[in-house]
Amino acid sequence: MELTAFGKIVRLFRTKIGLSLKSMADAVGVSSAHLSSIEFGDKALLPKHLEATTEYFRQRGVSESDIRKIRDAAEQSYDVVKIEKLPPNNRQLV
Repeated sequence: MELTAFGKIVRLFRTKIGLSLKSMADAVGVSSAHLSSIEFGDKALLPKHLEATTEYFRQRGVSESDIRKIRDAAEQSYDVVKIEKLPPNNRQLV
């Protein structure tokens, strides 16, 4: 599995700042497993998750230009369509 654009940038910023997945998950209001699933695109990234994420990073001193990068990555991640588990006919339609 590959991280979504949102997952990649969020992990990059977390790593740069030295923050854990758990601390961010708590701030976003989900479990660590759920946040990880959002980062991999297995669970939906909802607007409330994005807002909580940007606020989490804003409170930790991340610049507004980097916050925009997170929002841009989220927009790319909304467009992800997983087809691996779909029946062959449905894959062709996608």
